[in-house]
Amino acid sequence: MYLLLCILVGGLSHVCHGQFFVDDEDAEEVMECLRKGLNAKTLRRIEGGMGGGMINSGQGFIINNTQWVQIKCNYKDHVARPMFEAEMAGLNLLRELGLPNVTIAKPYKIIDLPYMRGGACLVLDYLFTESLIDNDLQSKIGTAVAHMHLHNIRMKKEQPDKYVDKFGFNMSTYCGRIPHNNEWKKDWLDFIMNNRLGYQIDLLRKKEGSEEAAHLWDFKIKPNLHKLFENVSVEPSLLHGDLWAGNVGMKVDESEAYMYDPAVFYGHHEYDLAISSMFPGFRQEFYDAYHALIPKAPGFEDRQRVYQLFHYLNHWNQYGRAYYYYSVNLMRDICLSLNLRGVNYRKIEDDYGDFNRVKADNRMVYRRTKPLDKAALFNTTRKKGRYANMSKTTTPPPLSTRPKTKWVKVTKIRQNTDVDSSEEIEPPYNGTTLSLNQIYHIFYKYEGFDWLRR
Repeated sequence: MYLLLCILVGGLSHVCHGQFFVDDEDAEEVMECLRKGLNAKTLRRIEGGMGGGMINSGQGFIINNTQWVQIKCNYKDHVARPMFEAEMAGLNLLRELGLPNVTIAKPYKIIDLPYMRGGACLVLDYLFTESLIDNDLQSKIGTAVAHMHLHNIRMKKEQPDKYVDKFGFNMSTYCGRIPHNNEWKKDWLDFIMNNRLGYQIDLLRKKEGSEEAAHLWDFKIKPNLHKLFENVSVEPSLLHGDLWAGNVGMKVDESEAYMYDPAVFYGHHEYDLAISSMFPGFRQEFYDAYHALIPKAPGFEDRQRVYQLFHYLNHWNQYGRAYYYYSVNLMRDICLSLNLRGVNYRKIEDDYGDFNRVKADNRMVYRRTKPLDKAALFNTTRKKGRYANMSKTTTPPPLSTRPKTKWVKVTKIRQNTDVDSSEEIEPPYNGTTLSLNQIYHIFYKYEGFDWLRR
């Protein structure tokens, strides 16, 4: 239940994604490396602890029976250390701000795993987190994010020598496994077009099926994007960089809010809000508190589409063609907001049926308008090669061979974790075995959050 709750409700980015050790033979070698790196006499694993996010493995440990820490590992030789160095730099920078009512995870050190030819681990505070569902804490996070965005602007008047007058950062940061191009630029439009959107489009050009996206960018959006920034003054703000609901949380007793997993850089403050509204988790209380300190500027919604486009392209580059539909449809929306001619504005439908896009809780979500054919889903996956990293099982085992699965409404879980058996009800997917990617793409992107497994 914990795993599905984290993934489906947009909970923690520390969802377990893969095992902490590569295999049993590596376990003792990794533990010995960690003991040396932490100068620990004893190192005890926390059973059922936090994971490491979508691309890392993670595990909680107790050092010398006193200190609780979270250790995130990545075994990719070309990405592990620079990614953790960027995360550590971002966490330390955010901690220096002393944001009100929010705790930023404290990083301790990076431990290299040389036998893995470049793998590394990041050691940081162990946070006892749950999804951010408390309305008062939602407001406090909104206020804290606004203070974060205003900090550099205040420095311009209060301490000019500390003011950052450019856009970018002094190292690459990461949303996923792709490094961001944070080369400093004096002009924000130059930065967002070349360091963010253009960079992602260039990565996509090598992929099959990216022709329309490249065409829309090259001949429609890029030449006209400046129109969305006319009469808008953009000053550099320190950004979290990956501010979706999975990267914030609250203490188990709901007394405190947490923020973690940043991809910091200096940019337009509106950029951070784009991904916050793409996925469920942030409520109206968050936005009300934020905009009480930083009101919306004219053209805010149109620019949000531009910033969301970066995240959809980034997801397309990392997780595959599943995000083609969202990216191209969003690019068509941007063309429409720019009043451009010669663009096909018909919405693209994916392979799994008809969807209609509706407004809900300040985010655009897709809801199914006809039933999902599970057999067609599995067959399409195999035939067209979509979600190639999914489970290879094409047919779920018979229901009679599986234990009965209990499901409850999400709203009941939020209201009371001790749900009565009388409130349990059979869902449309009772007993079906799904891989992590299937859970994400079927439940999260398409079927919503109506059903969770206990």
